Amino acid sequence: CIPKLFSKKGNKAFVYYDGNIIKIIDLNVDGDYVVNGYNGEVSIKVLNNKIRVLQEESPLHLCSKQGYINLSYESIVCLPNRFVISIDSNE
Repeated sequence: CIPKLFSKKGNKAFVYYDGNIIKIIDLNVDGDYVVNGYNGEVSIKVLNNKIRVLQEESPLHLCSKQGYINLSYESIVCLPNRFVISIDSNE
């Protein structure tokens, strides 16, 4: 568990597919994005400086059930689609 004392709100989100950065998203700008995952298209939403997976193809749709993240220690890991979204606090 990481104490909230060390958490920072992020400014950018990095989207990785198979370990490679495929998109850098500015969390200060609301918007909708689509990237390709292993099982097909993955819809990503940025709203109020937070990011989430809105829709994706995976057996249980756990990736889209994770909700919004915006802190430097948070990430969304979607193993069925082989992608990760991580937050950068620009430290």
